[in-house]
Amino acid sequence: MRVKPDSTFPFIPLSLKTLRTLVPSLTQRRAHPLATLMLGAALLTLTPSTARPDENRTWPAPDSMHFAPDVMGMIALGQFRMEIEDQLEQITGLDSTFYQPFAGLRAGDRDARVRGAVHRLQKALLKWNEKLPLKANGHYDEATVKSMTLFKLVYDLDGDGTCVDNETAGYLLALDEGTIQYLHEPTTIVGRLLYSAAQYLGIRYRLGGDGNKSTDCGMLTRMAMIAAGYAENIFNRVAATQYHYAEKGEMGLTLLGANEEPAPGDLVFFKWRNRRAKFRYKGITHVGIYLNKVGDSIYVLEAYSRQERKVTILDRSHSLHTIVGYARISGPPPQENFPGIEKLGD
Repeated sequence: MRVKPDSTFPFIPLSLKTLRTLVPSLTQRRAHPLATLMLGAALLTLTPSTARPDENRTWPAPDSMHFAPDVMGMIALGQFRMEIEDQLEQITGLDSTFYQPFAGLRAGDRDARVRGAVHRLQKALLKWNEKLPLKANGHYDEATVKSMTLFKLVYDLDGDGTCVDNETAGYLLALDEGTIQYLHEPTTIVGRLLYSAAQYLGIRYRLGGDGNKSTDCGMLTRMAMIAAGYAENIFNRVAATQYHYAEKGEMGLTLLGANEEPAPGDLVFFKWRNRRAKFRYKGITHVGIYLNKVGDSIYVLEAYSRQERKVTILDRSHSLHTIVGYARISGPPPQENFPGIEKLGD
């Protein structure tokens, strides 16, 4: 058709080179609306080859140009796709930071810009559990390593919180995009126990606490095991008694031998030198849940009675001399539904 001088048909003189410069902004999750409008209009009304500036860099008058939007748009779009094929491969590849910003992140990484990949990772973890001992500061610090270790163990993803593998990155992306309801339920003994224990993170420590607004170390392990379905209400809250259960193979606990290595989810018992030790079985005064050995650190989820005085994740690599032993949950997984799993969708 011929466009008359008074025609209101839009005219946007954009070359394919100009269109290619719009690709980075259009492939972002929140493309700029102006860029989207310009590309859409350009593809529908692309200037034919005769519509080029002359030697004086002036554009021909609209009435001297011919348009065939349907045909020209299809041809231009095909040519456009061919010319950016390599760029599209990079955009959609496994290493793409658009589709997967988290894969490959490691301890020590820092964001080069505000709200970068590390910041988003930390925000995703806090969506999963806002009580994690973690701040969204854009630095893959020790607090992030601790939180990532816990997250990986809950979903049976190897338990090394110093890096983000492809499988873990998929979980984090689901959290980042708000599709948390699609995370599968933790199915292992370790996953269910740690998920239940993680619900108590941040709760204040108080000796004799009932597990609601405050708790102590033995009440934490008791409540976590009950919530995960691996203990009955008669399970005692005293750390020394829990150790005694394991020694006798009762209440679904088995004491590890001296040469056995602890595994994630084991109960770890401590003997602190304090006035209560002489009144406790074998002097045991403290218990926590062993997470993993990550590098030189040994992470334990516990209700801590000193300094922070709350349920948190601590590095116990400097307290090995106070560890009396480890107990493993030996009872079979329960058949009923996991009682705490509905919180995943909150």
